Amino acid sequence: MFAIELILCIMPTGVAGYFRKLLFVLITSLVCLIGLCEFSLYAQDNPYGIDNDCFEQFWLTERKIGSIDFASSLNELMSMSVKSSDRKALTLAYVLKLRDAIDRKDEVDVDESLSGLLVTAESAELSQYYYHGYVLAASFYNNIGMTTKSLALAQEMETVSKMNADVYGRWSSDRCLASLYIARHNNKAAREYLLEAIDIFRSTKSHILSN
Repeated sequence: MFAIELILCIMPTGVAGYFRKLLFVLITSLVCLIGLCEFSLYAQDNPYGIDNDCFEQFWLTERKIGSIDFASSLNELMSMSVKSSDRKALTLAYVLKLRDAIDRKDEVDVDESLSGLLVTAESAELSQYYYHGYVLAASFYNNIGMTTKSLALAQEMETVSKMNADVYGRWSSDRCLASLYIARHNNKAAREYLLEAIDIFRSTKSHILSN
């Protein structure tokens, strides 16, 4: 880059200006091309197996978490999910909504977003996102010092998972509770939940855990 600038410096002013503009256009075009290629490759991957248009919007919305543009992008994702009857895409939209509320440390919005996610994930029979919502919220409240509420959420998750005989839910709640008890320096309780989580992982036939 230094060599290019040196050449431009010894050129006549008009010619140097022209080449600077040309260089700027070339570099800008290259950057945009790299960005588009990155987006295209990521969008083609679509690891969630949702509608492709919804996935592209999901990817764009995820990048806007915490920004002022997030709400409008999320609304577009939700609208597209409903229009395409993609319940998984809609569930993922609520996951992003919860993550954004956590990023902004908005406790009211965290609770509302969690409720929306639980209802949507249960309706779509997507238990991994149902329990993931609990884990996100419990971790958030633990991180801001609201340990009682954090533990209550994790215990609620444990109760629901046992009631539904949901292996993934039990595994998630055990890991979450172990983490919370470690933070409380209650190693005995943490050990019990960790051992239970390990036992579930070793003996499960759940495709979610085995993948």
